[in-house]
Amino acid sequence: MNSVVYTYGNEANNHNSPPVDENILSGPPLTTWNDFKHAKLRQFPGQGMQIKWLEYLGHGEQGIVYKATIGDGDPIAVKVFWRTLRPRPQPLPRGGFRAVEWPFEDESRTLALLEKIKWVMSTTETNPDQVVKIREGPETFNEAIRNLYSFSDEGRRSSRALERQGLTAPPPFPPLPVCYGWMRLQRDQLPLLDPPVWKEVDSLDWHWAIAYELVPGAIQDPVIGQVHLDFFYAIGFALEAYKPDNWHGGRLIDINDICSPFSLGWRVTRVCQRQAEKWFWTFDFNQGGTKRRKII
Repeated sequence: MNSVVYTYGNEANNHNSPPVDENILSGPPLTTWNDFKHAKLRQFPGQGMQIKWLEYLGHGEQGIVYKATIGDGDPIAVKVFWRTLRPRPQPLPRGGFRAVEWPFEDESRTLALLEKIKWVMSTTETNPDQVVKIREGPETFNEAIRNLYSFSDEGRRSSRALERQGLTAPPPFPPLPVCYGWMRLQRDQLPLLDPPVWKEVDSLDWHWAIAYELVPGAIQDPVIGQVHLDFFYAIGFALEAYKPDNWHGGRLIDINDICSPFSLGWRVTRVCQRQAEKWFWTFDFNQGGTKRRKII
């Protein structure tokens, strides 16, 4: 295979196309190249179970995060997104339109890609005929796309022919928070806060949400952080500037801080080698403090 070129399909322009898979997040993900190109996050198995809201954890431009239990499960983090609908393209002054990022779509697709990559890396460790070779630190969009292709079923089958091209095995997968899948939540299910927090975007009575492993706040660990930074750089994921409250103990807890090459926000200039000791300009995970709010 000489080149891999990705173009957005018609579904990227379909205002009503949800970026999710209705199947329950259970068992191995599909890993054909087509599944990578159109990665969709699977559904949280506990959809519809009783939710007990325990604590407000924070909010930002994309949404609000709570600590909660669902059914008889352990506490988890639930990120509820403000925007339910895909934003419409914005007109440009000289004609044409500009696509607008949709945080839920970007985060769910990135999570689906990471799930596939993690699964492939765990299975290839014991299968010498299914190796993955990447170009560490891709310098172009197509090189970053080829790296993702290397994890696909088709890419792994052709990996032996690529060994002569100076490619290397990917570094260890970082200890990112486990994602348990997406949910739909009715607005009247969400708790009220004192003082209140809400950002009205779409006039609908429900929201997208994603369930995560709950990662307690902790001083940043540069060793763990370096594992993340090395992996993102090697694969070709762009990384937003360091925000202390998006990292706990050296673990990235806000997945929208990284962009795959399939995301609108991806820029090759953000695919850089970084040293954790410098990246974490403060080891405090709660720089400036989070305003306390009470669930009422």
